[in-house]
Amino acid sequence: MKITLVVGSRNGQYTFSAHIHELKDSKQFHLDPSSFYLEWGKKVPDVPHHEVEILEPGADFFERHLAHVHKSRITGNLFMCYPLRIETPEKAEELFRTWCLGTVSGIVESVDLNTIFAECESDPEKVEQILQERYGITIIQENPA
Repeated sequence: MKITLVVGSRNGQYTFSAHIHELKDSKQFHLDPSSFYLEWGKKVPDVPHHEVEILEPGADFFERHLAHVHKSRITGNLFMCYPLRIETPEKAEELFRTWCLGTVSGIVESVDLNTIFAECESDPEKVEQILQERYGITIIQENPA
């Protein structure tokens, strides 16, 4: 499943695309069960589990901008940093939305996604609302042609 979002801010627009992977065995995990999930999430997620591969922007963007991404142990491609179980593709899509908004807030406003996520008690709808109200950061287009 592929998803593309365009995020608007006072500083311009940012396009993000991702592929959501459904994994049925921890051997398929792109993010290493030991060094990623155990270290950051304190346990390896049950399956089925979903991981979000970042297709756009490319690695050069993330070399210039600090963001919550990790390299795949299989391909070396970048994946969204989320160390807990993602049970459904819909939850993966929701988290990707939050990640995109948080990435732009970090770039434009120097506000870390984890700070906003904690303030909003991990509620993605609250995150979206706060970022729009405070900083003018919002999703302006989904799956553009």
